[in-house]
Amino acid sequence: MDKQNIVKKILEQFEQISDTKNIKDIAYSFYVDKKEFLLFPPRLDFPESKVSLFINVKHVGFIPHIFFYDYTKKEFDFLPDEAYAPLCLYEAYDYISSLFSYEDKIYDAIRRLLKLLFMSPVDKEREFQKEFSVYWHNMATEKMTVDVFLHQAKSFSKLKIYRHGKNMRLVEDGITLNDLLSQDVRIWEEDVGDDAYLIPISDKRNIIPPYRKNPWSIKNIQHILADVAIDHISPDIYKKLKRITSSKRNIWFVFSMHVQEIDILFTVKIRCGNQKHENLLNEIMHAAEQIKTFRTRRMDYLFLNRIVGNEQKLYGKKILLVGCGSLGSYVASELVKNGCISLTVYDSDYLSIENTMRWAGNPALVGGYKVDYIKKLLENFHPEINVTAFHKKLDKKILCDMIKEFSLIIFTIGSSDSQLAFNRALKMNHCNIPVIYTWLEAGGRYSHILAVDYQSKGCYQCLFTDENGKMINNRAIHMSETLNDSYVDSIIRNGCGGTRAAYGTTILLRTTAVLLDTLQQIYSNYGIQHKLTTITPLAVEYPDNLIPMKGCQCCGL
Repeated sequence: MDKQNIVKKILEQFEQISDTKNIKDIAYSFYVDKKEFLLFPPRLDFPESKVSLFINVKHVGFIPHIFFYDYTKKEFDFLPDEAYAPLCLYEAYDYISSLFSYEDKIYDAIRRLLKLLFMSPVDKEREFQKEFSVYWHNMATEKMTVDVFLHQAKSFSKLKIYRHGKNMRLVEDGITLNDLLSQDVRIWEEDVGDDAYLIPISDKRNIIPPYRKNPWSIKNIQHILADVAIDHISPDIYKKLKRITSSKRNIWFVFSMHVQEIDILFTVKIRCGNQKHENLLNEIMHAAEQIKTFRTRRMDYLFLNRIVGNEQKLYGKKILLVGCGSLGSYVASELVKNGCISLTVYDSDYLSIENTMRWAGNPALVGGYKVDYIKKLLENFHPEINVTAFHKKLDKKILCDMIKEFSLIIFTIGSSDSQLAFNRALKMNHCNIPVIYTWLEAGGRYSHILAVDYQSKGCYQCLFTDENGKMINNRAIHMSETLNDSYVDSIIRNGCGGTRAAYGTTILLRTTAVLLDTLQQIYSNYGIQHKLTTITPLAVEYPDNLIPMKGCQCCGL
């Protein structure tokens, strides 16, 4: 049986379908519930292809999952003299088209369509709300996108308004952004001519996004704020709106609504008349003259991390990173993607062109200090990130003076002498925060992470102590003598004792990934599970016989 007859036969099996027509052996027209649809069958020569379904734009109504663009004869000359909008019937995560036969794809598409058309009003409402943001953005009356920065989305809050050209931000009080100024020149100006508020919606019943033939009006806002049948906002927020007075004609509302474990946002601007009322609620209910709807993009750091699944255990922690070489650059870049927005970095080196080949980021600031580049790179990543950069070596006195300022210290320096000195200083000053020592072995094949809690047994110097309490070379070293000879031959010497070891980025990626796992353990209920971690090309090992070491002259075991 040819494909035209297959499609026709399948459509005729559904009693809800009528008036089936073949359109030039390309598409099929049919009616369901007095609504016209077009079906484009899958391609036989492409197993991954799907059925495409379109609805006549004249018949669009209270039906979810309809796209916001149309097809006409201008795009496809074989179409009737009508406009057709595509329907979205599939979610990529739950449908693998290649697994279905040609016939099964058509059966499945029709069943999905009928299920969509004959949903209960409550189910349709739920489907509309799943894609509320999509509908809102496509139906927004204004082209400008409003960026919103929040601490939370559950409580009523007044927002600050910032403008930069045609760009706009609404920012909850207490959030600090690093890009309001550039070289002491204000880039984002605070707008005090309007008022803005965050309004959480506690009951989302009967709140449908704008869709074709159903744009929002002022009545939709009044319905949210003071519906007689449903308390869409809490009684507490309702009372606050009745206590607030505003002399501004333009009132901005950012509404938050919890849908599928995410707080979605949508923004409106209400213009009120000149005659002022005794409170904000009455102003909206009796003096609102115009509504504009805006595309809304939630931009606060914690929310962005949460929706992509990044760890957030470092949020609110102040971290000191000592060393911004190749490993330090990777560590710094990943810290700010895993909750850290307050980072202090120390390094005295300049960034050379050779450094950039194994650095995180691009070499835009070759010749400048490494820490200055790290600061610019990370603060450009997100405006809530604050990096304090010191282009000098950290000494023991400064370190001990500033311990109380931080929640965590990470060393990514190659000098064992420096790390031993810092280790002794931290132990003597009764450091009470986690400290991480991270280093690469000389050959560039192995790396190590040591997590130290100075309130318990064990420290960095334990690795350099033998069973008699004498100082020896680091006992964690994995590299064999053969590899060591090969490494010595590959050293690049640059004068006066300076060297650069040849190793690639693979070891940097491995070490950084394991470091992130270590930090997650420290800030979970597990605490420090493994003091010493060794990362090899083939495995991650946790030797437990190297630390603590009896006879260590630093921790006094």
